[in-house]
Amino acid sequence: MQLFDESVGMTGTVELAELDGPFVKLRLQGRFWHKKADVLARVAAYLQRRIPDIMEIDIEDESQLDDSAANF
Repeated sequence: MQLFDESVGMTGTVELAELDGPFVKLRLQGRFWHKKADVLARVAAYLQRRIPDIMEIDIEDESQLDDSAANF
């Protein structure tokens, strides 16, 4: 399920990869204006403000945080 994309001013896409009770895994796809680790932190903070029951937000695969050109 897509959570954030270009329609909210993001240059990449953030999707919900897995939801297991209060544990959330996100998927980052595409290029982002900011570092992907920063995008993940900001999206996590937003989700935790909106849904306080979330205990942990993580990335589906650590390689998705790679900002190098070879990762696109």
